[in-house]
Amino acid sequence: MVEDPARTGGSMRIPGREDAWSVIQRILFASNAEMPRTEFTQTVMVQLQRYSGADELHLYFQDGDRFSHCRLMRSHGKVSCFEPETTTEDRMEEEGGLPCAVRALVDTHGGEAVFSRSDRGSLVADSVIVPSGWWTGQPAPIAAPDAPGSDCQRSVAIVPIKGGVGSSLGASIYMSPEKDFFSRERVEVLESFGDIIGIALVNQRSQSQLRERVKELSCL
Repeated sequence: MVEDPARTGGSMRIPGREDAWSVIQRILFASNAEMPRTEFTQTVMVQLQRYSGADELHLYFQDGDRFSHCRLMRSHGKVSCFEPETTTEDRMEEEGGLPCAVRALVDTHGGEAVFSRSDRGSLVADSVIVPSGWWTGQPAPIAAPDAPGSDCQRSVAIVPIKGGVGSSLGASIYMSPEKDFFSRERVEVLESFGDIIGIALVNQRSQSQLRERVKELSCL
């Protein structure tokens, strides 16, 4: 469980650019720290959720020949629950820069007739109903979004995770039960985070592999 100071009395503090720079610094610092992959991923997602104000956040990224998926959910507006990585087989689109499973989420909810596309390839929808469990292929039944206990998400922002010039590693998916939650300005900052997440994932993997190699050589 992770306390979320970004929310006070149920209202979300709108972050500024200085807050965004602080998030970027923390993510890059974590990628150089000696921490297990799960701890690193959780650290990154907590920072992203605190800045974005999203109630639900998914990271879905390519890791070798498989894809990793992590989920962070806010409960009752104050506490976040982290679900660590699960791996699955998938592939990146030839065009569009998204994993096929994420593209399926978009197509299921109306495609680009509903989702608007930014200049950098992010997809945003402000009036959709996404039930919990959508990523498993067996989502919960869609309840009325305003019904008591409903955990449907109404606003969705899907932001590519860049692995370098012209390449993509996956996507970060931000969700909120509030309509019209993801403004253009907010999405632009989330897109800058997409670039940093890609750098951090590659760097963390390289640092981990380097440490393992050093251990092997020290045993010779």
